[in-house]
Amino acid sequence: MESRQIILAGIGMGSKELITAEVRKLIEEADCLIGAERMLACAIKLRNSEEKCTRECTKYQEYRTEKIISYLQKHKEYKQIVILLSGDTGFYSGAKNLRNQLLEKLSLVEEKKIKILPGISSLSYLASKAGVSWEDAKILSLHGKDMNFVQTIHRHSKTFLLLGGKETGRHFYETLLEYGRFMWDVRCLMRKKRFFQVNCVR
Repeated sequence: MESRQIILAGIGMGSKELITAEVRKLIEEADCLIGAERMLACAIKLRNSEEKCTRECTKYQEYRTEKIISYLQKHKEYKQIVILLSGDTGFYSGAKNLRNQLLEKLSLVEEKKIKILPGISSLSYLASKAGVSWEDAKILSLHGKDMNFVQTIHRHSKTFLLLGGKETGRHFYETLLEYGRFMWDVRCLMRKKRFFQVNCVR
C-alpha cells in the first residue's frame, strides 16, 4: 500500500520560471494540489506546460490551516499531496505552524511523511533586482502589525519591509511623507506597488 507523503513547497514569487526544479517535479507528480488561488494558478500553468505530466490531480483552493487539515482528513485517497506556499518556506512563512498542526491532527507519527521544500523569498528576489546584498539589512514584517518603521529606517542604513494587504503600500508611503525631517527616495521595484527599496538621505 502506497504511503502518504505531504510536501510543503515554497513556489517563490509565483512564476513557474522561478520555481525550483525539485518543487516543479513534485508538482508534476502530485495527485492533490492545495493552495491559495494565485499559488494554484501557477502550479496548474506549470502542469499544463509539461507534456509528460499525465497523472490526474485534484486541485483544492484553500490557505487556512484548519480547512486544509479537515480536507485531508476526509480525503485519505490522496498519496502525493503538495501544499503550495508563497515565497520561501523558512522566511515569514506559515509552513512551520502548518507542519506542526498536520503532525498533530493527522496523527503522522513519522515526521518524514511531511517534507518542507524552500523557494525563492521575496527579499532575495527584490535584493537581486535592486542590485544590493541583504545580509546586513534590518528586516521587518508589517503583516498584520502596527509599528513605527520610520524609526527603524532611520537607525539602519539598509531596511527591508515586508508589506501585507492591498493598502499597506499606500500606508507605508503616506507615513513616510508625514515625517518631514528627511528626504525619501522611494522606488517601486515590483508589481502592484507592494515592494519598495527606501533610501534615507539626511
